[in-house]
Amino acid sequence: MKRRVRSPVLFTASKALSLWRVAIWVGICASAHSASANLIVNGDFELVGPAPGSPASTYTTDYAAISTNTLTGWTSSVDTVVNAANYLSATGSSASWIPDPSSGNYCIQLDSSQTTDLYAVGNSVSQTVNLTAGLAYQLTFYMSAEAARGQPVTSKLDVILNGGGFSNFTTEFTATRPGDDTKTTMSGWILQTLNFTAATSGAVNFTFLDTYVANATSSNSALDNIDLTVLPEFSNGTIVTALCAILAFWQSRRRVAIVFRTMVGGVRRR
Repeated sequence: MKRRVRSPVLFTASKALSLWRVAIWVGICASAHSASANLIVNGDFELVGPAPGSPASTYTTDYAAISTNTLTGWTSSVDTVVNAANYLSATGSSASWIPDPSSGNYCIQLDSSQTTDLYAVGNSVSQTVNLTAGLAYQLTFYMSAEAARGQPVTSKLDVILNGGGFSNFTTEFTATRPGDDTKTTMSGWILQTLNFTAATSGAVNFTFLDTYVANATSSNSALDNIDLTVLPEFSNGTIVTALCAILAFWQSRRRVAIVFRTMVGGVRRR
């Protein structure tokens, strides 16, 4: 009776492949561990009201003005001019000039004014976040100009950081719509990005301030899906893990190649 012998080729290749898979998964897990959650509360504007977790639908299913503290996580500030307001607007709202949300059910518009003489102070929303010195952060958000105005429209928005080593640190962003679009035209939403490093630890206030643009019509900005995350760090542990993954992959290929050459040589000798 012949004794079955496990093929060294299959065993070595299988073992090498398993080693490579484990190393790669360890590297993926280490990278995922360094990812950061959104530090902004209610950045998608789906929560409204004084109690955290209140659904926006209890506030409006159309569009409605936001009072000072009715938008969970945010402080709303409005200029004193007539009809100035910040609005929460739902998908398909009757406000044809406010675009549908970039995603989700709600977005906001900073409806300041449409003439320069009334535009003394633009409307804004703000939120305070605790940052850590030395860490790199990335702020992203979707911005849109007013929709369906029948002519090109440009909106401007200042993002202002104060506190935690920042003093009126201001970055300007713009968005434009062609005018022949509708509120459902998603291409009008522009993804904006701001990268920065916190110099000191502490509370930093993030203000999104609508600023005047001399359009022939309103220039008010719409916002949606605001995210603030810590950028991943390449720590020593992550670098070592990545190197181990590369080494394991290289070793697995080398072992399979050596065993394959040995097998082929043995077959030829027969």
